[in-house]
Amino acid sequence: MTSRITALLLASAGMLTAVPALAQDAAVDTAEEEIAPEIIVTATRRAEALSDVPIAVSAIGGQALQNSGVTDLRALNQLAPSLIVSGATSETNFTARVRGIGTVGENPGLESSVALFIDGVYRSRTGAGLTELGEIERIEVLRGPQGTLFGRNASAGLLNVVTKKPSFDFGAYGAATYGNYDYMRFEGGVTGPIAGDKVAAKLEGVYMKRDGYIKQMTPGEPDVNDRDRWLLRGQLLIEPTSDISLRLIGDYGQRSENCCGAVFLNPVRNLTRSSPAGGTPIISANTLVPLLNALGANYQFASADEPFVRATATTPGRPYVADSKDWGVSGELNWDLGGAKLTSITAYRDY
Repeated sequence: MTSRITALLLASAGMLTAVPALAQDAAVDTAEEEIAPEIIVTATRRAEALSDVPIAVSAIGGQALQNSGVTDLRALNQLAPSLIVSGATSETNFTARVRGIGTVGENPGLESSVALFIDGVYRSRTGAGLTELGEIERIEVLRGPQGTLFGRNASAGLLNVVTKKPSFDFGAYGAATYGNYDYMRFEGGVTGPIAGDKVAAKLEGVYMKRDGYIKQMTPGEPDVNDRDRWLLRGQLLIEPTSDISLRLIGDYGQRSENCCGAVFLNPVRNLTRSSPAGGTPIISANTLVPLLNALGANYQFASADEPFVRATATTPGRPYVADSKDWGVSGELNWDLGGAKLTSITAYRDY
């Protein structure tokens, strides 16, 4: 009797252990079916799988950019933690840093040590990437010196933006957004073949506008930190044979904004020392502000129980200005010669 009970218990244990094994095999099969397609990047000047690229690179696809609401490089910080795109004095010339390293200052005469490439074309100022970018295929953030393959000033890193090319299948997209401060953004495009399977075209545009969120106290002057920008891009993709591909791009972008202003944070005060050699800090009421206001300034300060007020004042007829125009044309030729592949990129830019 004892042996029969033991046999039944062993059989039951075998059945119990078999169930999770079957479930595990099914989970593995499901996981293999749900694996995302391989990410292809051009960080080494050739199309390679991200897992095969021997450098530190983060590749962010177009879907991830769309889901996070990223429309320019400044908002890329949330997807690439090692990248910082910041600035305080101008919307047209921010600075980019990778791993905390980058060019110091926002002088428009300086080239950033984090180089910017859009569709293989070098942009000499980071501000060229702060405008609308249109439909993006991916953005690659390369960490560390990249001068060997990309030349120029890429000693701290590189941002490689790849826009979505024309398709030989007809398609269209569009998006509209509305937010506070009368924020409006419209984006749309259309693509498709124009000569069978040999020539495809794409046309897209973006328009974005928003009121300033810092109230202007000077009569007749606009509110500060607004948005007013648009972009238009046209492309042709020519593939006469399976070995030759030519991509032509023309784009024009413009910004005309009242940026960038800041507010005063409380407490606004004087800070001195009890002796010239140091000593104890002495805090007292600010003596410069009354003098400036007496000379005609109109600085806005919050009451003692508020940290700040979103208000400022500028000299009449002298608002903050952030105007820029960025346009250019480019051509990228890819030719498979059999034993080797040739890529030639030629462009003209005006910023």
